Amino acid sequence: MLQLRPDVVALPPDEAEKLLNLSAQLYNGTTQDPIGIVDQRDKLLQNIRKSPGLEYFLRPKSYDVLCQASQGGPIAILNSHPNGCDAILIPNPSSEPVHVPLPNVTPDILESQREKLKESLSRCHVRTRDETPSSRLFGCRENYSQKPVQKCFEELLHRLWTDVVEPIYVVLKTHGILKGRIWWLPTGAFTGLPLHASAPSDEFIHSYTATLGSLLDAYNKKPSTASKESQSLESPILDQAENHF
Repeated sequence: MLQLRPDVVALPPDEAEKLLNLSAQLYNGTTQDPIGIVDQRDKLLQNIRKSPGLEYFLRPKSYDVLCQASQGGPIAILNSHPNGCDAILIPNPSSEPVHVPLPNVTPDILESQREKLKESLSRCHVRTRDETPSSRLFGCRENYSQKPVQKCFEELLHRLWTDVVEPIYVVLKTHGILKGRIWWLPTGAFTGLPLHASAPSDEFIHSYTATLGSLLDAYNKKPSTASKESQSLESPILDQAENHF
């Protein structure tokens, strides 16, 4: 039910109220006629999906739709799994997704890099979002290595560059993409790593997005001016970027 509420904002009030009511009856088990309620809900959804822009309401979007999120620049989706890490690259709206293996990284390695980043930021008196004040007070011992903070940062960024970012840049080059905006969609153990800062020299503008759908929705809002378009796209970027420091 909580996941449903953001979606119904796009509906007329009467349809939104009816859908929430039918869904609540099914979710809470308060109806004596679940089959009838399911039928009513299905018919309501069919009617909703006839409206322009709502064809995929409460349905997963196809790749043909989601790939349009790369209209402002290529998107790199980073996946971590105990059996291996990789990236799915969407170079542009007209291309097929490209699989980019990342054989030199594992979830354990990525987690280790996150811990090194957290320690380095702590030594610079910068607290990460997942670190509570109580973890730095009241008997918690802070263990710092003797290695200079700058050296730790350099090693971490070099590792991210050679093992994660550079392989993706190589594939982008084969598609003739050498500069512009690149969107990062990190998942799992990749979340929170400063991918945008790892390249020794860079022609790309780095942004983050939580999902392909949210990025696509930002483009589809079609603001009236270029300035508003920039603002609508940058707002989710800034929210994401804050989570990476």
